[in-house]
Amino acid sequence: AFLFSSFDDTFFRAFLGGWPKDAAEAHRWEALIAAVQDSWTAFARSGDPAAHENPALPHWPRYDRETRATMAFNYENRVLHDPRKDERLLWARISQQH
Repeated sequence: AFLFSSFDDTFFRAFLGGWPKDAAEAHRWEALIAAVQDSWTAFARSGDPAAHENPALPHWPRYDRETRATMAFNYENRVLHDPRKDERLLWARISQQH
């Protein structure tokens, strides 16, 4: 939804919980859309989703297997390091058993 600015589409409206409730929320949605679009565009151009000029996005370190830097897009974007580590390790153990 955010990649294609289609938050007004009926399908995405159900996914997002309805329309923006007011102008302030609509502005936050638009900023989030811009952050997602800027990251995808930078990735398509350079292979680096952090190669953009959007001040709403924090520095996004290059992904590696040690830190597993992952952008959490939200009203306040932030970088998470190895999110859901416990789940990832569980699935790794399960896959090694088969």
